[in-house]
Parts: sequence; C-alpha cells; structure tokens
Amino acid sequence: MSYALRDKNEVNRLDAQSQSAKFDISKELNFFSPKNNSSVLEIGCGAGNVISYLNGAYKIKASGCDLLEEHVQYCKENCSSQINFFQHDIRNTEIDEKKYDYIIMRYVAHHLGVRDFEKSIKNILKSLKPGGELIIIDVDGLMKNIGTENRLLKKYLSCYEEGYSGDFEMGRKIPKILSKENIREMEAFAEFVNFCTPQERAVEAEQWRQRLMNSKKVMAASFESELDYNKFVKLYVEEIQKTDTLFYFIKTTIRIKV
Repeated sequence: MSYALRDKNEVNRLDAQSQSAKFDISKELNFFSPKNNSSVLEIGCGAGNVISYLNGAYKIKASGCDLLEEHVQYCKENCSSQINFFQHDIRNTEIDEKKYDYIIMRYVAHHLGVRDFEKSIKNILKSLKPGGELIIIDVDGLMKNIGTENRLLKKYLSCYEEGYSGDFEMGRKIPKILSKENIREMEAFAEFVNFCTPQERAVEAEQWRQRLMNSKKVMAASFESELDYNKFVKLYVEEIQKTDTLFYFIKTTIRIKV
C-alpha cells in the first residue's frame, strides 16, 4: 500500500473534516458506551480527533496509532498527554496480544484495500481482549458516486481509481471478510450520505480539493501528465458544487465482538 494522503497538510484537512456535520464523531459513535477504565485504541488516528473526543467523553485508557510518524508527532503535540500515541503498521504485526477492550478504525479500511485489510484484521483481532469489541466505520462509493456527464472527468476518475491502492467500494466488502474470522457477533448497517445545500457542497468541494492536492505526489503518476491531474482536480471540485449533480456515498458501520 502506498498511502496516497501522505502529505504534511493532511492532518489539517482531517481536523477540519471532523468539524463537518456529515462526519460528526459524536453521531457516528452514539452507540459507544465503554465501562470506566476500559482500554480503547484508535487505529489510523490521523489528527487524533476520534480518540481525543472519546478521551474527553469517557473515563478510559486511551491510545492511538498511525502508520505515519508525522501524524503521531502531530497528535503528541496537539492532543492530551493522557493519550498514548505511537507509530505502528497494523498490516505486519499485532500491537499487543489481548490488550484492548475496544479498537476503533474510522475511514481507514478503504485506504488498505481488500488484501491489506485481510492481513490487518487478523492482527487487530489478536489485540482484543476476550469479549472485546472492534468498531469499523468506513465508506462505500467514495468519489465514484457523482452524477456527471462530463466525459473527460469520467476518464480522469478512471485514471485515479486505477492508480489508487485502496478500494472505493470497501464498505460493502468488510462484513464478508470479517465473517471468515473467529468472531462471536457481528452487526453491520449502512447510512446514505449526500450533499444537497450549496453550503454542504462548498464544504465538501474544499475537502476534496485538499484531498486531491494532498495525494498529488502519489496519484499524479496515474495520469498522462501533471497538467491532466490538475485539470482533474479542477473539474471534480467544480462538478461537486453543481446543484444538478447528485453526489453521495454510503457510510458503513460494523461492530464485532470476539
């Protein structure tokens, strides 16, 4: 996996995204109610928004890990010192065997893709205590579900998808992958998320402008030229803001107990 969003500015975008109503952490985790002193780990913590929210809302032993050392350093400098942040590549080894009561992965799986997710999930499950719970929140149809008639934009979208090491349709695949593992219970549900008002479209368009520019160093190689990539970014951001363009994704939430 070559993580497309490796740019140093990505933590700032993630921080801004967490303020959006469409990505409201408190709503996404409104079912979460850990016992006092539970050990909670966020995998792929990014800017630390999720684990910081949970650390403030509950009496827990909070930890966060990320593939990128620069994300970990950002969290150490900007989040509570009560939270243990560390670098780890979950694809290669479990973190600590049977250490955590809860593990949370939010918008990480689609970056991994099926093969790396299958490797990662085995290590994640080993890190849960007996009776522990894994919560995965991810997306399905990300980026692709845009009702455009622009042929050039459709061509560029195909270029981007071909070069992307993750999976834009990961959300629908996660439950089947998890069902092959040794788990006791699984609950999966989906939520339709669209962007209707001009304000919602403007906010999401800016998020996508930043996402695409932050991934440029990795993803521009999938296009004929850097100029083509820049045209793609411009067309995509403009299309999102058109009121006659349907733009949406499916948010999936999966809870399993071991």
